Amino acid sequence: MIERQPRKKIVIIDSQPVVVAGLESIIRKRFDFDVGKSFTNGRIFLLDHSAKKCDAIILGIENIPPNDLSLLKDIKEILPTVPVLVYGHEADAELFANVISCGALGYVISEDNPDVIARALGVVSQGCFAITPKIAPDFNRKLPREGERELFARIEKLTTREKEVVRCLAMGLKSSEIAVKMGVKINTVNKHRENIRDKIKPHTMREILMIFQEFEESDLDL
Repeated sequence: MIERQPRKKIVIIDSQPVVVAGLESIIRKRFDFDVGKSFTNGRIFLLDHSAKKCDAIILGIENIPPNDLSLLKDIKEILPTVPVLVYGHEADAELFANVISCGALGYVISEDNPDVIARALGVVSQGCFAITPKIAPDFNRKLPREGERELFARIEKLTTREKEVVRCLAMGLKSSEIAVKMGVKINTVNKHRENIRDKIKPHTMREILMIFQEFEESDLDL
């Protein structure tokens, strides 16, 4: 019997209780994540030592002035290794660039559906970048760079099961969790991963995960 890995603890910070409740619902639908603590005041979070023992943070900035990212900066100064997914309400490429420059790994907005937000959290928890599809075109999703064009072509050659493994990896799942989800042995998952690496060379698995949302939103039927 495959032993399931401990759930990752996610901290939610947003000034609106209704937003916090919605994000909690999204997180609890994933078997690999759990809500550690939720806060409507980010400064209280900074004083809560137990809450800082988390695996990732969702930080709401909907009711914060666009240029006021001081809380994000403070969080990253205190917890430099904890990935942060910022939750906002504007499909603003410049704002995305600002939150990334302040240390966040991802940016989603209130218009995104729950699956997009959950997937972004999975990607961010892997240490990769995630971006709302609403502003992805501003980052060359429709006209990928030459290196991405080549990678797109290589991904098209993956089998359906190999693509499913890539999708699970982008959600932040480990091999053992993927095996449970797909109903196969862990050795089968590891073999799929080996085949994927062989097919995408000289690109890396990290490169795939970093632009996974682009694949999902493209016409490649991944």
